[in-house]
Amino acid sequence: MSATWTHQFPLTFPPPRRDLGLVYDAAANNTVLFGGVTTSGGVVASGVLGDTWTWNGSDWRQRFPLTSPSPRYGHAMVFDVFTNNVVLFGGISSSGVILNDTWTWDGVNWAQKFPATSPPARFNPGMAYHRAGGLVVLFGGANLLNLSGLDDTWTWDGADWTRRFPVTSPPARYAPATANHTPSKKLVLFGGVGGSGDLGDTWTWNGLDWKQEFPAVSPAAREYASATYDGAGGSVVLFGGTTESAVFFQDTWTWNGSEWTQEFPAISPSPRAAFGLSYDGPRVDLVLFGGESPTGSPLDDTWTGTVSSSYLVTVTASPGILPANGVTTSKVTATVLDTAGTPAAGIFVTFSTTVGLLTAPTTRVTDVAGQVTDTIASPLAGTATVTATVLGTAFAAHVDVTFLPTFAEFELLVERWLTFWAFSTCRPCPPPSAP
Repeated sequence: MSATWTHQFPLTFPPPRRDLGLVYDAAANNTVLFGGVTTSGGVVASGVLGDTWTWNGSDWRQRFPLTSPSPRYGHAMVFDVFTNNVVLFGGISSSGVILNDTWTWDGVNWAQKFPATSPPARFNPGMAYHRAGGLVVLFGGANLLNLSGLDDTWTWDGADWTRRFPVTSPPARYAPATANHTPSKKLVLFGGVGGSGDLGDTWTWNGLDWKQEFPAVSPAAREYASATYDGAGGSVVLFGGTTESAVFFQDTWTWNGSEWTQEFPAISPSPRAAFGLSYDGPRVDLVLFGGESPTGSPLDDTWTGTVSSSYLVTVTASPGILPANGVTTSKVTATVLDTAGTPAAGIFVTFSTTVGLLTAPTTRVTDVAGQVTDTIASPLAGTATVTATVLGTAFAAHVDVTFLPTFAEFELLVERWLTFWAFSTCRPCPPPSAP
C-alpha cells in the first residue's frame, strides 16, 4: 500500500479546536464536525464549542440547525448505517459536567433521543459502527468515578442502548482509536490510556466478544490517536496521538485485519492529538481536521489523504428483460478482488451508464463476496456502456438494452399480424364491404 496526505486550503473553515467529533455522513454525502474545545497550553481557554460544520470535499460550511446538542468536547460520533443518521454520545459540557445524552443528525437538524437505557456519563470513549453486526458499539471512556477509564461495552440499535457482557474485554481505558474493519467483519480498538498509563494493545470485536490480537509489529503506545476505515485501501488507517509524557506523533499506520503496517507518506500533517479523522468514500479521501499541537495550541488545518491498493475489477451484465411497463432492465455486477485473488469487501464502486438510468445511489460498497450490483433501466434500443469506477480507474461492460413494446402495444401488433395472416391465407377472399 501507499499513503499520501494533502494539505487543503479551503476559503472557509471552523475555528481551531481539539476533542471534536468528526464523521462522514453517507446519507448527506458530506463530513460532519461538531463541537470541541479551544485550548491554551492544554488548558480549556476561550470556551467549549457547540457549532456544526460540514465538509463537501473542497470547502467547509457552518450549519445552523434549529436544535443542537449543548456545547461539549470529548464526545463520540459515528455514522449509523442502519438508521442513516450520525449518532453523538456523551462528552464534557462547558460547565464541566460529564454527559450521557444521545443525539442524532439527519443532515439538516440534530434531535435528542431518549432511550430507556443509556451508558453512564463519560468522555473520550471508543465508538464505531460495526457493519457486520449492524450496531453502533461503544467501549470505555472515563468519568469522575473512573478517571483511569471504564471497561464496559454497549451497543446502540437506533432506538436504545444495551449493555453487553462479553467473556473477554480490553482493560479499562479512555481515548482509544476505534474503527470498523469491513473485510474481517470486526471492529479494531488500539491503545488509549488506563490505570497503568499509555496503552499499545490491539483488540477486535466480532459482535459477541473481544479478542486481543498480537501482531508482529504495532504502533507505539499512545492516547488520543484517531482511526477510520479506508474503503479504497480496504484497511483501517491510524494517525497521530500523544503520550502522558507529551510525546506527539505524526505517523500513519494501516491495519489489514491481522497486522499493522507503518506507511511512509512524503508529506504528513504535523504532530497532533485529539483531532478528527474520517473517510469520505465517494471522494476516496481521508479527512483530518484540527487537534492539539505539541505546544498545547489548538489547530484549524484540513488535510485529505489516500491509502491505495491494487484491485482486479470485472464488470458483467445480464441480458435485458422486459417487465410490464415496457422498460428494459438489466442487472450489472462489479466484482472486486485484491492482488491475492481474495474478494475485497468494503470497497466503494461508482456506476455510470451511457444509456438509461441506474438505481440511486450509484455509489455502492462491495459485500463480503467483493461484489456490488445495480440495475440499468431504459426504453431505448442500443448498447449501453456501463462503467464501474474503483479508485479512479474505470472498468467497462457492454449490455444490449433493446427497446421492447408495452403490453398494449404488443396486443395491437398481434391484432395487426393476425389480420394480415387471415387476409393473406384465405382462398378466395371475400370482397371488401361496401362503404
